Amino acid sequence: MNSPFVLDEKNAIKELQEIIAIPSITGTEKKLAADLAKRLEQLGAEDVVLQEGADFRANVIATFKGNNSAELLLFAHIDTVNTGNWEEYWGMSKDNNLRINPFGGVEVDGAIWGRGAGDVKGGIATVLQALSLIKKNNLQLEKSVTVVFVSDEESGEVGMGLSNGMKAVLPIVTKKSQNPALAIYLEPTELNIYTAQMGFQIVDIKITGKTSYFGKPELGIDALKVGHQVLEKLWQHDLEMKKQLEHGLIGHSSLLVTSMTAGGLIAVPGTCEISLIRKVLPGESMEKSGQDLLSVIQSMNLINGANIEVEFSASRDHEFGGTPFECDITGELERLQEIVNSHHSGTSVFEGAPYWSEAPLIARALEIDCVYWAAGDISNCHTPEEHINRNDYFAAIKSLAEYLSTPWI
Repeated sequence: MNSPFVLDEKNAIKELQEIIAIPSITGTEKKLAADLAKRLEQLGAEDVVLQEGADFRANVIATFKGNNSAELLLFAHIDTVNTGNWEEYWGMSKDNNLRINPFGGVEVDGAIWGRGAGDVKGGIATVLQALSLIKKNNLQLEKSVTVVFVSDEESGEVGMGLSNGMKAVLPIVTKKSQNPALAIYLEPTELNIYTAQMGFQIVDIKITGKTSYFGKPELGIDALKVGHQVLEKLWQHDLEMKKQLEHGLIGHSSLLVTSMTAGGLIAVPGTCEISLIRKVLPGESMEKSGQDLLSVIQSMNLINGANIEVEFSASRDHEFGGTPFECDITGELERLQEIVNSHHSGTSVFEGAPYWSEAPLIARALEIDCVYWAAGDISNCHTPEEHINRNDYFAAIKSLAEYLSTPWI
């Protein structure tokens, strides 16, 4: 199928590079939010709101009126994880150090590289370019559109990444949206449509024993030894879950121990700390899965004087973490898939997200379906290899532009 859209590819890359060039690591989103608000105004938005707050920094809400009052809501987070060892990683490259600047947005090997290129500045640029493409090609915006760019989604910075941006913006969006019909969250899916996502629980365990000089270990309480006993129970719990719990799009439920630290200064370890993440499937109870974890950890027969403290440390939309989510595959989503496949060399399929993002908050607040969709591969995000394939990015722009200019079913 020949596309009715003529895309200025050079301009599309330039806009993405400009957005990558503005650092927006969680906690520093204000500058990018202000820039995006101006870009949306220039695209002819009827209303643009720049919302600011101490616990989330800044959000942007913009509305575009279409021929049909039913609204498509386009969400994306503007914050990124930090750059980590990006410069060191590319500085050690013998053949190519063009990518050494994490905010350079350099085009190499058919892709645009930089922090946030895939997660999720490519998605942000897709929205801006799609709206611009409709305007430049003198086409009609059939669906009314609300664009929402939020802060505080990524959880890599201490005390931040608690979805405070989304929690702050949804009351405004709910009030402004008179006829919401569907939401798309622009997270990297390789242009597949994710109708389900995993939930998660992050648990931090602190074991306190008693340190003592290595020559007199009998005077101490070895917290590390207790920690190993806790690990055995956790791994057994993981095996039992994998035998019982599976979802068609998400796979097995699982428990992953992500870190363990302990030690003494040539002495019995007096403390031991363990962190884990629990993958929760759609249909599972967050309450039950959390209580089951507590029961496993607290079933230890502790040495007198030893103590275990447990904290669920990443509350998003539940006290125990982030809830799983799933919506039905509708005719409207099949239409979106058909359009994507007409612009993309690959085949878009319905899948489940191997990550957690903010779809459950949106779906509950607006009482609509919410799916994840955008160019980009989550497997290279949060790494020095983060990039977005240029052809996939172009296909995303043309697909979204056509979908916005297509009437609702």
